[in-house]
Parts: sequence; structure tokens; C-alpha cells
Amino acid sequence: MLWTLESAEPVQEPPAEGWAGRWALHRHRDELGEHLDLRLEQDGVLGGLRVEGSELAPGVCAVEKGPHPLKWLAASASVEKLGAGRWGWLRREPALREIVLEERKALTRLAWRRAETIPLRAAARLGAWCREHQVDPDQLEALCADGWLARQAARERCRGLAALLEGEVQDPAAWQKQFGTLSLAELNARLELLEARLDRKHFPPALAAPPDGASLPPEADAARALSRTMNLLRDLPPAG
Repeated sequence: MLWTLESAEPVQEPPAEGWAGRWALHRHRDELGEHLDLRLEQDGVLGGLRVEGSELAPGVCAVEKGPHPLKWLAASASVEKLGAGRWGWLRREPALREIVLEERKALTRLAWRRAETIPLRAAARLGAWCREHQVDPDQLEALCADGWLARQAARERCRGLAALLEGEVQDPAAWQKQFGTLSLAELNARLELLEARLDRKHFPPALAAPPDGASLPPEADAARALSRTMNLLRDLPPAG
């Protein structure tokens, strides 16, 4: 379960329910990198949080850890101990947990908010996609944002073209409901159809002669070159 530290602030009063057990904060490095371990003792079991950050500051994310032996409260050769003392509950709700840490008579309240997570199956697919395309998983946030913005732009372009063709502005909510689940590739395919319809309805006008006199026809070689270019663009065999 993923949690985000919402606030960390000093308080004056100890928890009304009393102290739940001992706590320790360790800095540790494993195969996933450096992190903090907030270890919490309760009812003879050592649980806690793996904190992805260098300090217990608002905004850091943490993952719940499974039970560990109580001896893990002590530091070891591979672990740096940053703090220790007693702790207790202030609030226990499904989406919000508040605890108080006591260290040398100083009290600190930590408020942890449960973070929204993606399903494990979706996470597995994202991991497989990153491996297939050799993408650093840390880039996923930016890639998702870019994709979302591109889809929004494509939907708005489709809506604008439809309004030009049909003569009426589409309701944004209805349009979102109808096209909100389409992929970017599907939206681009519909854009091509709408643009083709618009070109047929409003055929581009012929180029006008310059105002200072009649334009001369192109030379024969230039005309043949222009014809070959246009045929290539139309994916037709060149003439001549």
C-alpha cells in the first residue's frame, strides 16, 4: 500500500491512547537504491514504511513493509540510524494515518495519506512496455503527460472540424463521452477522415495572378517536374 506524507509538525501533547511501542529511522541502501526505513514496533511485531526520500518531509512517498524481527530496530553495519524513541497512534482511518514520534522529549506528528495506486496488472504491463522499448521507468510520468495532452489536442481538433462540417458546435461533455476512450491512433484516423471531408466540401481555390500583371505559364520542364511531384504525393506512377 502506498502512502504520502501529508505533514510533519511538532506537537505538545502525547497520544491519548498511550505509546504503542518503539520506533527507529534508518537510512539504508539496497538493490533499488537509497531510502529510509521507518520501523514501528507494535504488539511484539516490527512493521513500518519504506520511505523514498532522504528525510521525513511532506510530499515523500512510502510503501508499507512486512513484519521483521525486533532486532532490526538496532542499526547494523549497512544501516545508518537517524532517530529512535517511542511512538503512538493519533488517528487510524482507511485513507489517513496519524502517529506521534517521541525523541528526547520532543514530539512530532506525522500524517500519512493513502495514495491512489494503479492495479498490479497495469503496472506489470507498463514494466513490460518499458523493457520492450528500452525506456527508463522514471520517464513514464512525462510520457503519460505528453500522451494525454496529444489526445486532448486531437479530440479538440476533431470537435472543431465536426463543427465546421455539420454547422453546429458539439457539446463538450457529450463529445468527451463519445471519444474519450479512443486511443491517439484512433483519433488521428478520424482526423484524417474529417480533414478529407472538409477538403472535399471546401476545395482550395486556384492561385490568383499577382496584382501587377498576368502571370506567365511555367516552362515545359518545370511543368513536368511539378506533375511528377504531385503524382508522387498522390502515390501514382509519374507521367512522362
